[in-house]
Amino acid sequence: MARIMANAPTWAVVLGTMRTDELSGAAWSAVRPWVSSAASALVTLVQLGQFIPQHIELYQRKSVVGLSAWTIFFGSLYTYLTMIDYLVQSRGVWLRACTRGWLVCFTEIQPFVQVVGSWLLVSLLWFWYLRYEKLDEARELQRIRAGIVFSDSPADAHWKSPRTETVSKLTSPRPGPSTPLLSTDENSASDPEADATPDPQWWHAVPREHRRHAHYRHHRYYFDDSAHAALFFKIFLLVVVLVAVPAAGLIGGYDTGSGWLTVLFADVCGYLATLLCTVMWIPQIITTYTYGHRGSLSTLWVLFTFISDVVYSLYLAALGVPFSVWANNVPDGLCAVFLFFLIRVEERRERENTSKLHAPAGASVEPNESPGGCSGVCDRLRDSQRSSECPSM
Repeated sequence: MARIMANAPTWAVVLGTMRTDELSGAAWSAVRPWVSSAASALVTLVQLGQFIPQHIELYQRKSVVGLSAWTIFFGSLYTYLTMIDYLVQSRGVWLRACTRGWLVCFTEIQPFVQVVGSWLLVSLLWFWYLRYEKLDEARELQRIRAGIVFSDSPADAHWKSPRTETVSKLTSPRPGPSTPLLSTDENSASDPEADATPDPQWWHAVPREHRRHAHYRHHRYYFDDSAHAALFFKIFLLVVVLVAVPAAGLIGGYDTGSGWLTVLFADVCGYLATLLCTVMWIPQIITTYTYGHRGSLSTLWVLFTFISDVVYSLYLAALGVPFSVWANNVPDGLCAVFLFFLIRVEERRERENTSKLHAPAGASVEPNESPGGCSGVCDRLRDSQRSSECPSM
């Protein structure tokens, strides 16, 4: 007993330990708002930053070849419905939280910034897509006017897509009558602009009936139907208006029931957003696989989408949010990973085809990068000096 009493802590030690715990708790209480704000800002940065690479890619390439209009259509609708779901359910709670100090306001406003910013950044992709889709049409038309045509000659093929039967090969700028042509332009031989440098603003002079003309375009597939991009955009605007009207009424407090209509409307928007998010990348996967190249799709966008899904899911799980809220991140992340590795495989295959195109007969070559990221057909176009602008691949 004496030994136990000798080893027992004194009251001074107990009080000192309690005071230390209180100080630690007080210190954590003081630091916790800053940690929460930093974590929320990091999630917002990752959530919004995933879309920036695609904007840069479209601006640099000035082309939408290989980028599925369906993916942008589904993505813009998905982010819009997610934003409506949040705004209807929160009904300005994040705004009222700003009365408790700027730090609390900064933390509470992050979900609003995330959903609204995501919708604005994805919707802005329509601006680039509709603009450069017309420019792609004009480039194709001007190449035909310049006499740059393709021949379907399997016996003399230099480049072949691994999954298409059509073999495309560049012929001479003034082919003979026996060469199968894309377009029978009788004035192409005497056109003074035939060998001119393609004008970036050429599409302003393209007649309306030629913009939808079905010229040969190897990037035209069902899930990359950029010819209907304008229709998709109009449908998107129609959905925005039809959903915004009842949402504004519910946010304004015009629910005649006991709140069940607000909950039902928000749940429907959330379920539709989850469905669209789940299938958003599937058209792009089909387009990339069929096209055999990433085209104007940004690899960083795909990679950062996966990173954003992981970070956002961990963030919501740490906050105790139910799994059903962030369950859509699981299929979205899996599709993004699959698409990322598909792009890497197609880039490897393209480098091999480019090396075979330039290699002497019977020579064994290692795949290398084509200058400017173009395919072998584009290199032949540049080497023959038929045009100074390389098709965006």
